[in-house]
Amino acid sequence: MHITTALTTSVYTAAVRAAGVVDPTPEQPPGTDRLSTLFNWGVWIAMFILSASLLWGIVTVGASLRAGGEVEGVKRVVLSGVGLVLVSSFGLVLGAFS
Repeated sequence: MHITTALTTSVYTAAVRAAGVVDPTPEQPPGTDRLSTLFNWGVWIAMFILSASLLWGIVTVGASLRAGGEVEGVKRVVLSGVGLVLVSSFGLVLGAFS
């Protein structure tokens, strides 16, 4: 198994060198520190708002179930959960590039 891994790695390296493909090291461009800070603050604010919305939806569902009426707040719970997943994954994807 180690031989195939070494062979695959050496073939890949040879193909990259033959094709002249540049393999740059990831580096943050100069002057983007403030943009990165604003992005981080935006993610934290979005996570806070979506978490509060999720909790409010859960409370609304619980209250409507307790009252015995029509169940309300399910849409809020689902959309807040999806939003939290998207914001988290977006942060992870951008974190992989920096």
